[in-house]
Amino acid sequence: MEDKLEKMLKTALSADFLPEKSINDEILERAKEKSIMSKTGNKKVKIAIIACAAAAVCTLTAAAAYRLLSPSEAAERVDNPALSQAFEGENAVLTGETRTDGEYSVTFLGAVSGKNSNISDNLYFLNGELLDERTYAVVAISRTDGKPMEDAPLFVSPYIKGLDPLKYNIATMKGGYRGFAENGVVYRIISCDNIEMFADRGLYIGVSDADGVFFNRDAYNYNAETGEITENPDFDGVNLLFDLPIDVSKADPDAAAEYINKMEIFFGGGTDSEEPSEGEGVPEPEVTAEAVSEFHEWEQVEESAVYVKAE
Repeated sequence: MEDKLEKMLKTALSADFLPEKSINDEILERAKEKSIMSKTGNKKVKIAIIACAAAAVCTLTAAAAYRLLSPSEAAERVDNPALSQAFEGENAVLTGETRTDGEYSVTFLGAVSGKNSNISDNLYFLNGELLDERTYAVVAISRTDGKPMEDAPLFVSPYIKGLDPLKYNIATMKGGYRGFAENGVVYRIISCDNIEMFADRGLYIGVSDADGVFFNRDAYNYNAETGEITENPDFDGVNLLFDLPIDVSKADPDAAAEYINKMEIFFGGGTDSEEPSEGEGVPEPEVTAEAVSEFHEWEQVEESAVYVKAE
């Protein structure tokens, strides 16, 4: 019996799962009790302790059987073998950081960037033009109460330190996502313009409550002087922010400057626009869902694809 118990423990603890410290402590305490009682020869006590340990092992085994998909496995679920392979490559950033906010537990699984034709089977177009430099990121979302989910009404987006998230988010950076649910967990695979060029600035992946289907300007605080983007502690909702640790050697300041200039022209303040008269300031652009919808006329490659686009 004890040999079988030992085998069960080894099997459970060899799975891709780390039990809570309290469970480990309880098993150790039970083991100490077993050692003491065995000297008394009290068979009833020994059997009870073994039963408790076996119950703990069953709990561990059930928990060990449940684990999140890897980014590569998530890409497989949406029939994207090229992306799945890219997440197995050396350029992928695998994180696995989990944070909880209110009723949701979110895990940022990882990201990968590159030429879309090389790392994905799903091509993105804008106004008939192929968008071939892309960044993909994967998050897993579950409920903290353990109830299964089929969808999550959350806005998942990359953000760039030094750039206002109201203006620079997945909706304006030609982004979209595909999602699915498995074992009660919702997975989001987002895609947007390749943001590796901003690696020297600092990058984030944010998961927050949406304003309809659009970015909620109250979710995060943006400090225009320092460029810092932080979670707004007064926001009544989900507003998690994860660091995206892309190698700074992949930064391209010249490409980044050109990208910002094009975006600012769209928003009304780029270098190609007229300079304001002395004493006049550049008005803060009103970035609305309607404006983004007009700016992005998506061509869906697959009917099953879901893009972040205002109706």
